Amino acid sequence: MRGKKAAVVVGILGAGMVLRGGGWLPAGAIGAPLPAVWAAEQPGSAVHTPPPGSPERQAILDALRFMMHELHGMELIFVVRHLKVKGNWAWLEVEPRSPDGRSRFEGVCALLKYGPGHWEVAELASTEEDSPLWRPGYARSLKARFPGLPLEIFPASRR
Repeated sequence: MRGKKAAVVVGILGAGMVLRGGGWLPAGAIGAPLPAVWAAEQPGSAVHTPPPGSPERQAILDALRFMMHELHGMELIFVVRHLKVKGNWAWLEVEPRSPDGRSRFEGVCALLKYGPGHWEVAELASTEEDSPLWRPGYARSLKARFPGLPLEIFPASRR
């Protein structure tokens, strides 16, 4: 999955997802880009975790949801284990589940970047046993490939 990219522009309304204009939008979305305030307002902006139900958190999860649908053709919900945002970068660790909660799938870790009006999956990390994800310094190796990536968004074990 490494190196795959997907982008999704999402509005703020609605819970279900619909395919429109080559991308997914929440049902009932106004189709407007997300507020620019989420994109690197200041280079030194604080690390934060968007609260459950917030438009920012929903947009980040929707970008990953879109990518997972593109790769696997599955509708998913996520149990968020880690989500940190700083500037226009986010690191996300989730446990995917079927919408009815009956099926659970292998964990997913993703690096996202906020671009013009949307969040985009920049990197899907392999969660296989021998993956670099589990080695110390994983985040530093990503920083070498993604200049400006703040290490503070990663759990300490990945830095």
